[in-house]
Amino acid sequence: MNNNSSYPTTKRELIEHADWPVPEIMRREWNFSQVYRRHEFAPPPLREAACLQAQAIGTLGDLRATDLLAGRQCLTWIGLGSEDSGYGYFCREGRLEQLLAAADTPAAERYYARQLLDYWRERSTYRQCRAAFPPRVLAAFPEPANDAWFDKSAVAFVLYRLAGIHLDYDKLLRLGLSGLRGEVVAGRERAAAAKQPVDFYDGLLAVIKVIQDAIHYYRDQALTLAKGGVDAKQRENLTALADTLHVVAEEPPRTFRQAAQLFWIYTTVANTRNYGRMDVYLGDFYTADLRAGRMTAEQGLELLVALWQLMGETDDRANNRVIIGGMGRRNPENADIFALAALETTRRVRRILPNLSLRFYQGQSPALYQKALDVIGEGNTHPILYNDDVNVPAVEKAFQVPRALAEQYLPFGCGEYVLDHHSIGTPNGTLNLTKVLDLALHNGMNSQSGRREGPESGEFRDCKTFDELARAYASQVDWYLERLAEAQGIIYRETGWEVCFLAISLLFDHCVQRGLPLLAGGAAHLGGTMETFGNITTADSLTAIKKLVYEQRRFTPDELLRMLDADFAGYEDERLLLKSLPKFGNDDAEADDMAGFVHDQVCHGIRSRAKLGGMDSYLVVVINNSANTLFGRNTPASADGRKAGQPLSNANQPTAGNDRRGIACLLSSMAKLDPTIHAGAVHNVKCSPDMFTKHRKVLEGALATYWQRGGTQLMFTVVNRGILEDALRHPGQYPHLMVRVGGFSAYFVKLEPDVQRDILNRTLH
Repeated sequence: MNNNSSYPTTKRELIEHADWPVPEIMRREWNFSQVYRRHEFAPPPLREAACLQAQAIGTLGDLRATDLLAGRQCLTWIGLGSEDSGYGYFCREGRLEQLLAAADTPAAERYYARQLLDYWRERSTYRQCRAAFPPRVLAAFPEPANDAWFDKSAVAFVLYRLAGIHLDYDKLLRLGLSGLRGEVVAGRERAAAAKQPVDFYDGLLAVIKVIQDAIHYYRDQALTLAKGGVDAKQRENLTALADTLHVVAEEPPRTFRQAAQLFWIYTTVANTRNYGRMDVYLGDFYTADLRAGRMTAEQGLELLVALWQLMGETDDRANNRVIIGGMGRRNPENADIFALAALETTRRVRRILPNLSLRFYQGQSPALYQKALDVIGEGNTHPILYNDDVNVPAVEKAFQVPRALAEQYLPFGCGEYVLDHHSIGTPNGTLNLTKVLDLALHNGMNSQSGRREGPESGEFRDCKTFDELARAYASQVDWYLERLAEAQGIIYRETGWEVCFLAISLLFDHCVQRGLPLLAGGAAHLGGTMETFGNITTADSLTAIKKLVYEQRRFTPDELLRMLDADFAGYEDERLLLKSLPKFGNDDAEADDMAGFVHDQVCHGIRSRAKLGGMDSYLVVVINNSANTLFGRNTPASADGRKAGQPLSNANQPTAGNDRRGIACLLSSMAKLDPTIHAGAVHNVKCSPDMFTKHRKVLEGALATYWQRGGTQLMFTVVNRGILEDALRHPGQYPHLMVRVGGFSAYFVKLEPDVQRDILNRTLH
């Protein structure tokens, strides 16, 4: 690594430090970095293959005597990633900075931490992407401090990640590793005959070897454990596991257990966290074993429980999607049998992961939908429900793809859509629309910091009509959309060949055929998405301004600004008036129309900028996790009566507690927002268990109307009245109480207090 003035400089000091062994706390990170350094100037595919091998060796978690399936990953501070573990070649700089800042950090740890930090500050993919931003983009998105993903006080920010990756697991299980090798070899021969570079193919071949090495690693562990002090049942399972691993190291799987094992070990090495249409690629294996008598239904469930538990160990609550049901499945009868087993597994496991999601449509077996309601009604936050009768044509229009391809849409993360192993749809940009409205009210100035952060769009007092204010707001939105689209395109372009994402490219449409990495022309559909926050808070605020400033003339623009800038101190009566106005979520035409305006403006604005970022599609995702609360902490007071620091609305749903007219009116409002111009939206509902038992017919009727009117998706928190309040008082009694936060689930007692309050304040139906 490099030396500088903070390191030992004399020969004697260097020798003394060379005697220090690498501390255990960062041995994996140091070894990975040494491999990168040795291959830094090698062709990118070969460098990546070497680094992936080093990473796999260092991060594969040990097999346990109770495991029915092998594959476990340990987190690392420095490595090669795609999903939320890190982007490309990543370095968790904050972890190393914490070691350096701690007074009790041993000298050896301090020494190695400093070397690693300085080395990767010049080389991480994040740093290289950011270095390519022009000044106008850098100025719009300040770098977050302390290794944070983002600046929660910012109007907008950029994320550096490749999320929502769904691999062609059907192809993996059909061909096996040997079949994949044959396909790569054929591609290499074509390239060589055409006198084209073959480095990419050599990298793919090396990755297949890495996966085989991981399989052998676990096979050896299984045999060793089977010979140790385990009981007879464990010895039998471990021996069967070793036999399974022996087969899938080379041959295509023939049984459900072999198929599940090959799928899981591949995703563990590839570090992908979304699992696609599992009832398609595992359903045929599952039902074949049942019909041939190789496996009982209970044994099948035991294997699924084991798989669910391994997914839960990843602790990546915003991913880990398993999709069942929906249009466009091969062998629907087999897929349905597996899907019912997956629902039963979720009922038994009762954990926040995996994020089981059910796609359904008119004509699909009703048993799946009914089983899903049963499972949710017991207090599970899964499955999430997706209405294919609306979503498939919406995806067809939004992505501008043929119907058959639209049927392969998949939700991921917190609710974004991609096309199964065909499109990239990473949300690498975010926009707080409530802060954008604040900029419009202050002529581009941030009312909290006093800094100019947006363009000059005119003084509020000079807007003589509401339409003039709406245009000022739209100009602020557009200013950020331009820069977000440009940033996303730069991130893709700069990553391109520098990071090939070999393990992903191997199972992604067209990469092997084209001989190109995922982001360098390999992916068939290069798409991007952008997250928006506070949509409904913004809409309700605009409704209030329109009524009280422009229609009823109750306040002048300056008077309203004084109230907002004072956070309503001394204006409590005025705040109550603002809160009493029509709000989204009550089937009120005025409020819902304004939500439609906010929705349409940002969705159309970002769609029109796909080419600016060099993408095939660029779409809004109206998804929230706990970001509505986190961003709300740093968002000033808004004209809907919300005080500074309070949560924003969550996705396409009302601000907590603003829906006062029952579940039918709530669902009616949410169904009005156009689904054909975005790439996914989240709709949360909080219900009592009685809705799923005593009032099941009423619930089913309300849901049926929602789906028929254009409802795309629903996710539920099911709790008894008063249970959340009691959990706040006695958290130790409710360790497994699950709630939907936004696009993900969480254990209620582990959430931050203001996130807990936001969920508590949601209307219970």
